[in-house]
Amino acid sequence: MGDKHISQEGIYFEEDAPEMLSLQMLKGTRAGLHDPHSILLSASAAQALFGEEDPMGKTLRVDRSQEVKVTGVYEDLPNNSSFNKVKVILPWSLWIIQNPWVNKMEKPWGSNFSQTFVQLTEQGDMENISRKIKHVKSDKVGKDEAKTNWVVFLHPMRKWNLYNEFRNGINTGGVSSTYDCLASSAALCCYWPALIS
Repeated sequence: MGDKHISQEGIYFEEDAPEMLSLQMLKGTRAGLHDPHSILLSASAAQALFGEEDPMGKTLRVDRSQEVKVTGVYEDLPNNSSFNKVKVILPWSLWIIQNPWVNKMEKPWGSNFSQTFVQLTEQGDMENISRKIKHVKSDKVGKDEAKTNWVVFLHPMRKWNLYNEFRNGINTGGVSSTYDCLASSAALCCYWPALIS
């Protein structure tokens, strides 16, 4: 920590997400999110913060309040990746610590504040799984919200950019932003622009 301040786009992920994303680690391991007060930096974020100095084990302050320790540096994700702008990754468990209201929610299925990403096994059938989870939200929300006719389904990452528009649960193409499922481990995330010092 010091006087250097930078703003980087970041994400809160479950601790298995770096493995799911096959992050190419330059320092540390993909297991770097096990401690709630840890942070993984992209190579460009590490360079911006530390120059040629080794960032491993260094303490940073995120959003001028939360201290975290650098537990890994990963190769910047390619421009054709949906996560290419993510330069810092923090544990979802830290987000929960910072937002205790989440554990006190009376109707957690009524909220849409996060995304869920899943990774299928080689034998996983996306359409079959989508049929099984179709009503998972509508079965858990109150009567008033159930009128919305919520539908949950998987949508492969390779189709996020060109096939991300849906009408009545049917893909109609499109290129607008989407909040769909990726494709057996789950990772919750929440985007945020971070001020790191």
